[in-house]
Amino acid sequence: MQKQTENLQEVTRLQTISTKPRSPSIRKLYLNKRANVLRESFEQNNHNIQDFVKDVESSSFNATRDELLFAQCLNWMQENLYRDANIADLAKEIGVSVRKIQRLFSFFLQRTYTSVLLDMRIESAKAYLAQHKNSVGEVAYMVGIKDHAYFTYLFRKATEMTPTEYRLSLIQQQYEE
Repeated sequence: MQKQTENLQEVTRLQTISTKPRSPSIRKLYLNKRANVLRESFEQNNHNIQDFVKDVESSSFNATRDELLFAQCLNWMQENLYRDANIADLAKEIGVSVRKIQRLFSFFLQRTYTSVLLDMRIESAKAYLAQHKNSVGEVAYMVGIKDHAYFTYLFRKATEMTPTEYRLSLIQQQYEE
């Protein structure tokens, strides 16, 4: 009986030790802080990915290997917006696993590859729509979305207006100025 009591006490002690919150290491705190800086910079330069990539790759930023890899991912995505650019193609091009790319997006932006790609496509579509040169269907195709109706759905979901309404709002703003 005493042996069982001692074993139970030992198990309880081990559970207490394993459930105590451990403080994060200094390196982990440092990396999280850098990730926050990178995330804020990305949000500020969301409309211009090339500027963001240049900032990260500059010697003054002193980027880590993962930060440079993440910048490469964003650059590749921007250059391949018009294609059916999926994460497997990116992984193959960069030379890392799909899981590694998923981790990079999760760590640096707390978002998925797909959500970032969609935002990039919507921002690019806004720029094309502002030019008034192409139809909405052509703009959809130019940003890598082959279905006009699906593009309209995604655009409305992101901006709360259809591409045509967005274009008309730009014309109205120009007229008012």
